[in-house]
Parts: sequence; structure tokens; C-alpha cells
Amino acid sequence: MVVFDCCNAEAIVAAKLHNSRALLLKLNRRRHTDEALIAIALLADCMDKLSLAESMDARGYEGKAAAA
Repeated sequence: MVVFDCCNAEAIVAAKLHNSRALLLKLNRRRHTDEALIAIALLADCMDKLSLAESMDARGYEGKAAAA
């Protein structure tokens, strides 16, 4: 059984958000879209606010990013 603490969970989510944003930035260079720019900005916002989450349950940032 693997047990995650807040620091590990935050690091995993931060890496996932970073990788998603990097992919969108790369794809947007090839084919510029307004939707991609909105998603890129949302991912950056989620990354900035991630450290403010008070608990692992409050980490809805991953879900918001996936929806974007």
C-alpha cells in the first residue's frame, strides 16, 4: 500500500500540470488557437494556487486542469 502525504501529492499534481501546460504550449506554436491560450492560462493559474490548498481533498486543481 502506497501512502501519499500532502507534499508528495502536491509534487505529483504540479508535475502533471507542468507537463500538460508544456504540451499545450508546444502544440499552440504549431497551430495557434484562442482555446489553447485560455487553457494555458488556466493551467498556470492552477499551478500558482496549488501550494495554497489546505488539504489533499482541496486539490481540485488537477480536475480543473484536466477539464481545460
